Amino acid sequence: MKNLKFKEYSTLLCVKINLFTALILFILFICSKLFMENFQNDAFSVVKELDNAAGAMIAIVLVGGLVGILLISCSILVPLIIPLFSNFSDNLKSLIGLVIVNFGIGYFLFSNFTLQLALYYLLPASVGMYFSMYVRYSKRKNTEMPEMDI
Repeated sequence: MKNLKFKEYSTLLCVKINLFTALILFILFICSKLFMENFQNDAFSVVKELDNAAGAMIAIVLVGGLVGILLISCSILVPLIIPLFSNFSDNLKSLIGLVIVNFGIGYFLFSNFTLQLALYYLLPASVGMYFSMYVRYSKRKNTEMPEMDI
């Protein structure tokens, strides 16, 4: 059975959580960036051979969208594995690393297309992180039974 108790907040634990979650998302970002660059180079070589620029551009945008969906999903799912603290504001402090890395991903990966696309990435990632943390916190808070003195 899972331990449904809240962890005691400490700054060191919060820093460890931020580093761990930021590292997970950063590794996914690096892998997706390398994948997109290789795919883009392959698509441009096909364009030179076949003169099909529209098809290559659609493929690049499609792969960029799939990478965005993967990174947003990771941003939403990572708060589900980190420990919860009894105070909700302390839980939000443990998401700072994810917010910073998501801002960097939105700027460096998606602003190459347009800045509006970067904002389309940041909004669901940020709201999704907050929402998944809130739902998990409220479920844990509701299942925690206060001890009654008889």
